[in-house]
Amino acid sequence: MPAIRNTVRALITRDDRVLVVEKRDARGQRYLLPGGGQRHGETLLAALHRECLEEIGARVSAPELAFVRDYLSWNHDAGDPDKDFQVVEFVFRCSVPDDYSPQRGSRPDAGQTSTKWIAVAELSSVAFVPRSIVEALQQGRATSLYLGDIN
Repeated sequence: MPAIRNTVRALITRDDRVLVVEKRDARGQRYLLPGGGQRHGETLLAALHRECLEEIGARVSAPELAFVRDYLSWNHDAGDPDKDFQVVEFVFRCSVPDDYSPQRGSRPDAGQTSTKWIAVAELSSVAFVPRSIVEALQQGRATSLYLGDIN
């Protein structure tokens, strides 16, 4: 039976743009919200703050839960076919300081090539993960909701 992993993500928007981390790996180029796995003994908010410092080099503030999604790898083509894993992802709406410029943090993820702003209107035309929140962001309804097992 696979383990369940909690992850946190920061949904940071400014001027109709979203802050993303660009990654390149065997699956190609992808754009993700900054964040990562929760460690044992760490609260979700502590994990969010640590992951943002590591990946985007910024302290985030005003975290508010925006989305919760399950991800069961065996139900989606995007998962590694050799692994069965389950993720519960908590996406928090956050802000960064007004003078923040995209940068890599102190401990970027493997394959992380950059951090950048992407226009919300362009998210559907790039390899953005999770795809499931693109429509909600474009319609301005990025509020708390349970998304279920989606990619």
